[in-house]
Amino acid sequence: MARIRDIIQGKMPDTIGPEATVLEASRRMTAAKVGALAVIEKDRLVGIFSERDLMTRVVAPGLDPGAVKVGSVMTQDLVVADADDSIEACLGRMRQLHVRHLPVVSQHKLVGMLSVRNLLMVANTAKEEEIRWLIDYVYYTPGRE
Repeated sequence: MARIRDIIQGKMPDTIGPEATVLEASRRMTAAKVGALAVIEKDRLVGIFSERDLMTRVVAPGLDPGAVKVGSVMTQDLVVADADDSIEACLGRMRQLHVRHLPVVSQHKLVGMLSVRNLLMVANTAKEEEIRWLIDYVYYTPGRE
């Protein structure tokens, strides 16, 4: 069973500070092609700022993204994944809690960020390999190599 640490290996998460503006966060997300940023203050994960936060807490109420600070609109009730969690466990947690991004921690330090897309791609690849193996098993002919 694959672990989250295998997926995030070598990929540093995109982060921002709580004092940055929402406009800056949006530009950083666009440049990095990500849907969420981990919010870090003094080397500590304090929140997550996602596309959903942008839409529901800034755009819909008509706030100025150039004036609003990330810290005032970020999600603070964090749901995190441990680097040793399984892919299946994380997908289940995301589905149950209706979230699309999970910060990944190891020994209380941020080590990555997962999106549901990352996890579905890995799970899909594993299922495709399993299907190929089953097809080979079902259609195996002794003596044919």
